[in-house]
Amino acid sequence: MYVVSAELTPTKLPLPPVGQVANAEPPPEADRDSLLSSYYELRRRAVQESEAGHLEATLRLCSEARRVAEQIGDQELIDQAYCNYSELATVLGHPVEIARLRELLMRNPTYGISFSAAYQLAYGFSKQKEHKKALFYARIACDRAVASGNVEYIAKSYNEIGNCLLAESYFEEAIAEYEKALKLVPGEASVFHVAIFVNLGYCRIVQGELADGFRNLYEALRWCRRHPTANVYEAWAHLALACGFSELRRWCYAWKHGRRGLELAESVGSPDAVKTGLYLMGEIEKSAGDVDAAYHYYSRMQQEFYPDLNNLAGAMLFLETKQLVNLRA
Repeated sequence: MYVVSAELTPTKLPLPPVGQVANAEPPPEADRDSLLSSYYELRRRAVQESEAGHLEATLRLCSEARRVAEQIGDQELIDQAYCNYSELATVLGHPVEIARLRELLMRNPTYGISFSAAYQLAYGFSKQKEHKKALFYARIACDRAVASGNVEYIAKSYNEIGNCLLAESYFEEAIAEYEKALKLVPGEASVFHVAIFVNLGYCRIVQGELADGFRNLYEALRWCRRHPTANVYEAWAHLALACGFSELRRWCYAWKHGRRGLELAESVGSPDAVKTGLYLMGEIEKSAGDVDAAYHYYSRMQQEFYPDLNNLAGAMLFLETKQLVNLRA
């Protein structure tokens, strides 16, 4: 998660108006300072929880920060709080207001907030599998990021452009965007590096560059082991490794990573990763010769994600899909 930075800070001096005041009767100065302190403390805790991979806890903190921002009554803080909340809500599959994000993109003059709105529109349309729209907004986010001069924003926009290209199976172009993002964030690895390593690793495995792909993915897992808490990037790293070991027909290693990736996906509540994990485990069990186990995973996938498709689980036992399916589409 990334959190939009704010211009306001708690102070005993009069605060300059950052945006239009949404509350007709703003709180007294002392109360406003107290509320601002609460807002920034909630935001600090949200960043900590996000970096630890505790997304539901992060969402609760962002929701509380929204409530405090509305009490403060400053429109810019309200916009900022909504952007932070909606990013987590989108990741976790909760509905967000697309129209409000578009309105923020068009209305708000602050580069950080307009970047966030465009970035989340890109992510939201990616979740809806509307990848051309997602790429359109990802490039707008990149323009806002460059205008802001914020290196973190620029790196995140490159990563999101890469994700859009990956979803459309433009693997080489996606790799180029991920590498541009990495160059902008040198130094000690962070959770953001982990996301890019996972993206790069999967792309390279699909491209047949298994050694480089494994190197990226194990680099991501090393960071996760040094920071031992479940997160969605760790789940995707294991799932990508399951793909790589399946290509090598090393079914024991593929099963181990596929199962771990599925467990992590379930623990952090990532529907896309759970669906991918169920599919991969079905494919691994089928390839290794355990038809009953494969049917179990395909049945779960049908029940949880494709309830309207009759006999999908049975059909999957006889279909060869590994060469046709982009797990990140």
